[in-house]
Order: sequence, then C-alpha cells, then structure tokens
Amino acid sequence: GRSFDGMLDLQQFSMLVRRGDASISERDCRSIFQHLDKECRGKIAFQKFVDWSYAPKSEAALHSGSTGSPHTGNSKTNSNNNTTFDNPTGPVSPPFTRQSSHISLPPSCVAATRRRKSSLSEASGVKQPERFVMAADCGGTTSRLMLYSVSPDEVIEPGKVAPGRLTKEIKYPNIMFKSLKDIVEVFVTQDSGMPRNARITVAVFALAGIVIDGQCRFTNLDWVVNAKEIERDLQIGRVELINDFVAQGYGMLTLADDEVVNLNGGVPRYGAPKSCIGAGTGLGQCYLVPDAEGDYKCYPSEGAHGEFGPRGAGSDDTQLELLKYLKVKLSGWNRISVERVVSGTGICNIYEFLAHKWPEHIDKEVHRRHLLSPKDAGIIVTSATPGSLSEKALQIFSSCYGAQTGTMALFLQPYGGLYVTGGVTKKIADWMLKDGSFMEAYMDKGRLTPICEQVPLLLVKGDDMGQRGAHRRAVTLLQQLCREQARSLFNALDENSDGKITLAEVQDVARQHADWEIAQKICDQYGDSNRVFEFEEFYSRFAGLLAEANITAEMLGGQVDEAQVNLQKDRLVAPPDRGNSQAS
Repeated sequence: GRSFDGMLDLQQFSMLVRRGDASISERDCRSIFQHLDKECRGKIAFQKFVDWSYAPKSEAALHSGSTGSPHTGNSKTNSNNNTTFDNPTGPVSPPFTRQSSHISLPPSCVAATRRRKSSLSEASGVKQPERFVMAADCGGTTSRLMLYSVSPDEVIEPGKVAPGRLTKEIKYPNIMFKSLKDIVEVFVTQDSGMPRNARITVAVFALAGIVIDGQCRFTNLDWVVNAKEIERDLQIGRVELINDFVAQGYGMLTLADDEVVNLNGGVPRYGAPKSCIGAGTGLGQCYLVPDAEGDYKCYPSEGAHGEFGPRGAGSDDTQLELLKYLKVKLSGWNRISVERVVSGTGICNIYEFLAHKWPEHIDKEVHRRHLLSPKDAGIIVTSATPGSLSEKALQIFSSCYGAQTGTMALFLQPYGGLYVTGGVTKKIADWMLKDGSFMEAYMDKGRLTPICEQVPLLLVKGDDMGQRGAHRRAVTLLQQLCREQARSLFNALDENSDGKITLAEVQDVARQHADWEIAQKICDQYGDSNRVFEFEEFYSRFAGLLAEANITAEMLGGQVDEAQVNLQKDRLVAPPDRGNSQAS
C-alpha cells in the first residue's frame, strides 16, 4: 500500500477530488468537505475521503458528501495515524493510483462526475433543447465549415471528442468569395439544412492569422474578419475568432491515451499548464492554463518568430553558416526567425543552403524538381536517402526543431504535457525519432535538462486537431452562454439580491412568459411554493423547462456593442507569410 497523512484540509481534499474531473467545481468540493467535517475542525480523516470516493452516490450525495455504502477495499490506520490500502477489491481503483494516462483521470471520480451531471440534467425531467453550433477551420485557400446539434446538458469529458451530432460539413474555396462572411452566409442560408426559423447559437472560427480584439486580417486574400459584424448580420448568438493553432491546442484536450506517443516517459501532472508546438507550413505554438474551475483556456503564442539560435558541437559552424546564408538570401535583414528553419519552408531553406555549400553532392534530379517547386518540402523528405543532401537537411531541421521544443519546455514548464503536432511532424515522425537528432537536441539544455526530462513530451498521431479543437471550443462557449442566460433570468427574479429565489417566483415567470402547463410541471414536482433555490439548483432543475418554453430566447441574439471601434486594417497584424517573402 501507499501511506498518506491521516488528515486532509480543504485544499488537499479539493485537489484529490478535482484531479478526477476538473468540472467538479470548487464550490461542490467545499460543500462536500463541510458535510464530511462534522466537528468543524477544518480537517477530515483521509478515510472519510476514501469512503466517499468508493461509495455509490446519488445527486444529493455528490453535493453533500454523504455516501451510500462503504468501499469494499480493506484499509487500516497504523500507529502513526497514516491510512494505508491493502489490496482494494472495489469496483474501481483508488483515486490516487492511476499514473499511466496522459490525461491523469482517476476512474472513480470520472464515474462520480458522470453520475452527478447526468442526474442534474435529468432533475427537472426535461433536458435542455439542442442548439446549433458552428465550428470552422479557415486557411488561406479553403474554409471548412461544420454544423453540430448539441445539447448544453452534454458533458465535455477530457480525452474525448466534444459532444454533438455533426449535421453538415462543407469545404469552400476562398477564391470564389469576396469575404469569409459571404462564405458563412451561403452556408447558413443555403447549404446548412437548418430549419428556416432556426439560428446558430455559437460559432467559432479558427483562422490562419493573428486575432486582435475579435478581428483578424488575412494576407493572401486581403480579408478582414470581424466577429461582431458576423454576429449582427447573420444573427448568430456569439462568434469567437481564434488563431488556427489555438484550435490545435483545444484539440489536444480531446486526445485519448492511444492517440499520443510519450517520447520521454514524463508523467503529466494534474492542473499543470500544457503547451503545443507544431511544424507545418509554418511553426505554430500555443499554451493552455486551467482556470479556478480546472477548465483549460488556450492562448496563442508567436514564439516561432523569435530569433533563430545556431547550435553545433565544438567547431561545427554549419548552423551558423546557415544563419548567415539566410540573412543574405532575405536581403540582409539583421534577424532570422526560428520559423525560417523549423517549418516546411524551413526544410527547403536548409536544402538550398546545403546545395550552395556542397554543390558537388547535389542530386541533379532532386535539385531539378526542387527548382520547379521551391516551397515543396515533400520533395526533400521523399528523397532523403542515406548520405544525401536531403537527409542532411532533415537532420538539421530535426535538431533545430528539438532545440526549439526544449526551449518551449524551459519557458513554460508545461508539466501537464508538451504536445508535438503539425503536418510536417506527422509526415516525418518515424524518420525523426529513428534518427534521434530531435530528442538529442530537446534534451541538450545543460544544467536544466532535468526540466525537459520531467515535462511529458507527447507526439500526436492524428491530423484533425484544429477541427476537433474548434468544435470543443464551440461547445464550451455554448454551455457558458446558456449559464449566462440562466444567470440573467435568475438575477431578474432575485429582487432583493440575496442569491436566492423561491419556487413561487419560478412559477410566476413560467405563467407570464410561457404557459400554465410549464408552471404546473414545476408545481407538481416540488409542491411547496416557498421552497428556496440558489442559482446552481435553479440552473440544473429549471433550465431545460424554461429554455423549452423559449423564456430566454431573447437572450440568444448576441447583443452587439455599437460603441465598439473597428480597428483600421493597418493596425491588424497580418499573419506571417509562410513562403520566402522579405519579412523575416
């Protein structure tokens, strides 16, 4: 068994409970803890947590901390007041034993949370109606729009694709349209298949550009996308623009254990930051941190546009010469960004440098194909035979990629996991790991190498993280919006602002804005019109009924702030060119 201090304070108790499922709120943890702390000492015996964790729970038990039946494992308290386990035989493992998963979710807490949320959504007998949400992945040449039908009651679970039923998915060529808004309008009004009176509640657009104040500028098409304009003109409840790699970051939260490869054996820590890096046409980076409720929020990073730092053992100046070559190639700019080397375009730049340095080693056929398509990294990748310039280019690329990944590990210390993704990464992953230059450079951080060893380095197998991430973010926003609507209604009913309302007040609003049938359902279920509800119980029990009656429908319109100032186009940062323009 494993020994633990026999007493837990609130912080320790919350950490153990929320390690199982971050959606269990601090308020719920506090309520459970206070119920278990009968003596009001501010501490409870660890055994109480064990019994609560193993016992079957009703909704009330999950909120109050009461238990149905004790766990079936054998526990004991030794002379040092430490609780130990001896071969637990219950239906699930103790919540502190699971270490293999990159998600780090104890099964007992996952099951408990699933039971709790299911019972909450069914408490009123009416689930919230499904809403339409849109997720879009918009690149420089095409835009993929996806429409989902989602119930706000459905649970977003770590390690699983976000809930929702895909009803329509269409890919549009950007060149056929004058703006992204035109594409969305065609999709919504003609192609989506929605009923005529239906509306999209939430839309999330993952864009290949830098988002500033809800606006984003495309370079190749000279488009400017404004979230508020799309909300207003297309009557979408809420629109959010995110960077395309931020969408990748949210996609990481949907990955199951078998969708990643742990490259260094690091064990993810619950509640720790996460980060993501991916080499594709360019080099993307982002990071994720949990909020007070344990839900991760993803933030963009443009760290790939920091300065490229040459490396090399001893007198090896190859990468230093590469830096000098790129400065000359790019018209003498006094800096070269990492992305000029660590990207698909970077592979081409490296090959050109090697061909310039060692022309006698050029493979004429490979070089001819490269000159015809100078930005096609696939030519270099497929011709990387042993001893060739193409193989040397991939070795330099992999080494620089590993070094940048290691630098990210030092900057952010993402002990929740550092995910490696991207189109180029996926295509050369097997070669990169077999060659070893990536991992060697990742670990080459001198005295701080132990940090890189402890940061879990996770190679992503799939290539649909952007679409999965935009979908997950859209469902999260839907749930937030529904809670905001319910909160607005609750506050309107709470005339004395004491955080409580009575059943009679809920019945009154149902009679005034819906019909007597809804009010009667409420009355039949609870009877006592003087019963008092706080917000969480109000939301869980009445949101479905009130939403079904369209009482909060007027709140779905996405109020447009007319005072918002549209930024001038030249103030919007253009996304970096992924080719060989003169801006480094």
